[in-house]
Amino acid sequence: MELKDLNLSGASKVTGGEYKNVKISGASEISSDIICDKMDISGAITVQGNIKAKSCKVSGACQINGGISSADLKISGGSKIRGNIDGKNISIAGATKVEGSIKADVIKLAGGVSIGMDMECEEFYLDGSLRSKGTVNCEKCEINIYADSEIEELVGGTIRIHKGYQLRNSWAGIQSFISKINGYIRLKTIEGDDVYLENTICDIVRGTNVVIGPDCKIRCVEYSNKLDIHDTSTVEEKVAIS
Repeated sequence: MELKDLNLSGASKVTGGEYKNVKISGASEISSDIICDKMDISGAITVQGNIKAKSCKVSGACQINGGISSADLKISGGSKIRGNIDGKNISIAGATKVEGSIKADVIKLAGGVSIGMDMECEEFYLDGSLRSKGTVNCEKCEINIYADSEIEELVGGTIRIHKGYQLRNSWAGIQSFISKINGYIRLKTIEGDDVYLENTICDIVRGTNVVIGPDCKIRCVEYSNKLDIHDTSTVEEKVAIS
């Protein structure tokens, strides 16, 4: 049986179910789980269940009271997701809050994102700020800090944490220059093979090759091959592991 499309706008309420393509905008409500190929929801949408889609775009002030499963997922705005998220390529931007966990091949975060539980992926990217009570477990990690952030634990192969930069115009509007952002990221534990850190406050850093770059405060570094420490950073204890 051929599936129908679902298109809604304005203030409306619809029962979930299985559809081909779903496009909803306005102040609508979906009363149960929904399954589709492609989903695009924007505005003050409430979903009283789970979303399962091949591709999904969520924007605005949406509230998902279940989880989302989508191979290609993009979330922006001030949305809130109460359940878990899983997929392949996941992009989250804006003041988005996810109460559950995230599992994907690639996770990209931007803006001021809050994640309640663990994140697991091959590649992890952050440009902005993050509040997370869980563990980030990845193979490759690239973080650019633009505001104070907090992660319980970060585990990866290659880990790079940099202070963010902002492009500003001069008073005449003719030239531009780059200024540093002075946000810090706070963690209990960082563990990786090759680790480079800036603007990081952490209890324990473990790695094979560890570079403590500018403006870090580390209680203890455990390393098995190389340790470099920038002169603007402090490390209370250094432990070479054979």
